Amino acid sequence: MKNIHSLAILGTALVLSQTAFAQPSVNGSTISWPSSGWYQVQRPTAQGGNPVDWDVCNTNTDGTSCSVPDGTYRVKKQGGNPWRTLQTWNNVVVESNTNTSNGPTVSGNTISWPNSGWYQVQRPTAQGGNPVDWNVCNTNSDGTSCTVPDGTYRVKKQGGNPWGTLQTWNNIVVGNPTSNSSYTQIFREDFNGSSISSKFKLANWAIPNRDTTNNINSCSQSNGKLNLSIKNIGNQRQTCYLISKKQDFGPGDNSTLKFEYRANVSQVKARGAWFAGWLFALGGNASTDGNKNTGAEYDVFEYMPTWNTAYNTAVHDGDIALKKWIEPKKDYGIDLTQNKYHTFSVEWNKNCMAFFIDGHRVNTNTSHVSKAKKHTIFLTMEGQTGTQWNTWNVGSLQNNLNSNPATGKIDWVKVSEKNSIDPGLCF
Repeated sequence: MKNIHSLAILGTALVLSQTAFAQPSVNGSTISWPSSGWYQVQRPTAQGGNPVDWDVCNTNTDGTSCSVPDGTYRVKKQGGNPWRTLQTWNNVVVESNTNTSNGPTVSGNTISWPNSGWYQVQRPTAQGGNPVDWNVCNTNSDGTSCTVPDGTYRVKKQGGNPWGTLQTWNNIVVGNPTSNSSYTQIFREDFNGSSISSKFKLANWAIPNRDTTNNINSCSQSNGKLNLSIKNIGNQRQTCYLISKKQDFGPGDNSTLKFEYRANVSQVKARGAWFAGWLFALGGNASTDGNKNTGAEYDVFEYMPTWNTAYNTAVHDGDIALKKWIEPKKDYGIDLTQNKYHTFSVEWNKNCMAFFIDGHRVNTNTSHVSKAKKHTIFLTMEGQTGTQWNTWNVGSLQNNLNSNPATGKIDWVKVSEKNSIDPGLCF
């Protein structure tokens, strides 16, 4: 009874203490409270915080305010013995002054602001920026302008103590951001029907030193999907390399091409297998001679279960191999092991290539970019045994296939073209 009575008294004291603290107030981008003490200002996960809570400010006994970016916050007062949360205020909304009379101005392709300070000019994802924000310009204390390509931007002024966003101006339009956005579809395959698409054929070769043979029987179509598999057939690992019959893809001097592969990689589980959508220039020594004018190899996605939350993008030209591993789960919350389809794509003109997953730009390349109109679309399931890519010890592919599948699925492939070159594609 003594312990229960003590808890009841403590509970009563806690309730009384929770009514003893005044409500936090908001002025511009600053949250304030009237009494000093240990306060935490927290931002929920949905607003950019970490899974539990991100402490925007964690003051000690002398703090009475916190400057924060626009958003919805939670304020907690800590204290007592034992140490605990004494009171919590949820849904504290901060909407800083949005008056644009002293905000950025646009002249031609230059964004300017009236007073110096630390400014960021940012381009949203849909306009070519990275998943959170891509800093086109990140000025220091002496910068008052930034010259940018056509597009829609956001300008943020940073400062304060603690450091944070003091003001944000959205939808700063420069030039004509839609002038280069009109694509026309020039190729599409949805893989309907039960026979392999007439727009593709089995490649008459397979890469040497791989533990696979190439056979049309490892390709199948059903329910509007193309399936590429590796199967144990006798002592062979039988797989399927498909290439498009159209073999004259390339941007030339004046156009931009967009290749999109809608693919599900989640059922490629046998270690040693890898599933890819790529482009390759056929004929002569193209793609292997190091001369970009004769074409090159561009890997839009290469997925292997040895690193099942990542995939590879690459440019190969002769001895040049420009690779970048993409980790979409870590960077964008895209889990490739889930049974879902994702759009892997590349936009390509004579100056650069930009690689995407589900609209997120993940890689850009301005080196060894070929404009040659002699590339073809490849859809392949490959496999190795022993050491894969000179990196991973995958063991026996044959044994792995006995316990795990290796089937890549394609919903559709399409190619679009526009008769212009976006100078900001790889900017």
